[in-house]
Amino acid sequence: MTTRTQAQYERVTGIFEGQQPPRFAVISNGAVILENGQPIKEWSDQIRQTCTNRKTVIKELLPEINRHFSEDWVVKVREADNWFVYLIIDRARFPEDKLDFYTATFKKLGWGLSLQGRKLYFMPESITKAGAMEYIKTHIGANYVVAAGDSLLDLDLLESADYGMLASHGEAARNAAPISAHIRKTENYGIKAGEEILARVAEISLQRQ
Repeated sequence: MTTRTQAQYERVTGIFEGQQPPRFAVISNGAVILENGQPIKEWSDQIRQTCTNRKTVIKELLPEINRHFSEDWVVKVREADNWFVYLIIDRARFPEDKLDFYTATFKKLGWGLSLQGRKLYFMPESITKAGAMEYIKTHIGANYVVAAGDSLLDLDLLESADYGMLASHGEAARNAAPISAHIRKTENYGIKAGEEILARVAEISLQRQ
């Protein structure tokens, strides 16, 4: 699962060359589900309609962004396949002490904020990785889900999974976001955290055979 758009995702799928690619890929933070490389239209149509009904669409958001973010630390404003918006920012000049204010302001409008490196995401609350996961879980008849993530945009996925792992180097762990008992923070950081997650997934898979 990724916040990348389909074009961004397909730029990195070369890692599967010579191997069996995943049957499912969740992209655009859950707005799009690819099955064997093709978007599931039923799912995206449902998400699009929900966003329209709640007026959490980009044409409603951009005037608010222009009103609140005219500062010189905004480098670029980018739209992601007409699903959500993210700002490329100068992180050194970004006023992090105002992040809670921005978060509360846009939450009232139905948008969640997530600061990840040099990107500040504005995500409709209807677009979630958890929702996409639940759709796939029902689609394939799965009865147990293990999930991993590192950002605030991953927390809903971890909360909805049966077992979750939160990378200790990520945004959510640094912000001390509250998590449920079935979510475990990694002991390691960076690539070592990835290895720890893979080892735990393998352990759980063996236990459930």
